[in-house]
Amino acid sequence: MEDVLWKTLSSFFKLPVAHSVKEGMELAANIDIPSLNWVFSDKEGNIGFKMSGIIPRR
Repeated sequence: MEDVLWKTLSSFFKLPVAHSVKEGMELAANIDIPSLNWVFSDKEGNIGFKMSGIIPRR
């Protein structure tokens, strides 16, 4: 659990300085808690959407 928490927090704090949509989406993929929706854009006109977190099976 400690590794998951560290990876989540580390990625979360690196997001504001991501330089591209690809980098932002890779960081968001490491965020396991809470479940969030992310929208990214960069200076080159790329746009991305990523859902992160653990979603319960219902």
